[in-house]
Parts: sequence; structure tokens; C-alpha cells
Amino acid sequence: RYTRKKYMGQADSPTLYYLRPKTGSARILSTREVADEIQDNTALKRGEVTHMLEAFIDVIRRNLANGNKVRLDGLGLFHMTVTCQGSEKEEECTVKSIRRVNVRFVPDKEIKLVNASHLATRSPNAVDFALYSKNDATTGGGDDAGGGGEIIDPTA
Repeated sequence: RYTRKKYMGQADSPTLYYLRPKTGSARILSTREVADEIQDNTALKRGEVTHMLEAFIDVIRRNLANGNKVRLDGLGLFHMTVTCQGSEKEEECTVKSIRRVNVRFVPDKEIKLVNASHLATRSPNAVDFALYSKNDATTGGGDDAGGGGEIIDPTA
């Protein structure tokens, strides 16, 4: 848990509690680690999987650069957006007015992660949550207003 103002720009705004992922609890998997996991579940070797993943990334990158959208069934949709400065005259609206180009991802309905307490049935995308207090020596963060390292049972 952490606290911040409800409206960050207003000094008299009420302070509220919010949840966030535990710092340092998420890993970033490299292409090699992903290839190793795929190799464990298929008849392909890590080198073959790595080449396939690199080709896959190149195809996505090339199509996004060409202005296409890429939908990966069961994963989601990748698309490009641009942020640019508005202009009053058509002639002034040029490529030079683009400030930023972003890749956006919209998850597929099947992959959205959900709190198990909101599920009607079991889902492979259910997330187990744990609340930690700052008094919990293993976490090194949080707030002491409840929690105390309790694991929330998704079946309850």
C-alpha cells in the first residue's frame, strides 16, 4: 500500500491509500529464457525457438512501422499511436509536428488478469494477491494499516 493525494495537483485534496505491486517481485524474462520455456514444452531446440521469436518480432516491428495493426489471438492487439502538435493551417501540419510515436497494446479478453474474487469460474488468468505491512521484514515496504502479510485465498 502507498498513499497519495486523490488529485495530485491540489494541495487540499484528501490523501488516499492505493495498492501497487511489491517492488522487486516481478522478473523480466529474456528471449533466451522464453525460448528455454518453449523448448521444455515442445520438440523444438532453444536455437530454433530463438530464431522463430526473432523472426516473429521482426514481422511485428515491420508491420507496425508500415501502419498496420497486429492481433495475436489469445494475447491482444498491438498498434501505433502518434502524439503531435495541432496546427490551424493544413500546410503547417507536417511530420515535423510529431512529438512522440508509441506502440500500444490492448490485451485480448481471454488474457485479462482478474482478481479471483470476481470470477464465476476458475480462470488460468486469476492472480493471487498478498498484502504486506511495513513491519513485515521480508517485504521492506507497504503500510501498517492492516494486511500483515496475509495471503488472500482466491477460493473464498
